[in-house]
Amino acid sequence: MSNITIGIADLNVARPPDVLVTYALGSCVGICLYDQVAKVAGLAHILLPQSSQIPGNNTPMKFADTAIPMLMVKMQAMGARPNQIK
Repeated sequence: MSNITIGIADLNVARPPDVLVTYALGSCVGICLYDQVAKVAGLAHILLPQSSQIPGNNTPMKFADTAIPMLMVKMQAMGARPNQIK
């Protein structure tokens, strides 16, 4: 088992027995997704809701509207199915 640390404006996916962790959420939002059938989990540490708030920003994981789709793609690459993700 290993802890996979998710930093600020970061995301990652894992399967058991690995554990996803993040620190210092503060005013940020942690988005946790899980496919119980495929046993694939995803975690994103998000700062702001929309990427349009900071035009030209090159950190898509900072924003909910771009990070969540990225997280879904990474989870699907590990075998998760969109209709099973909660």
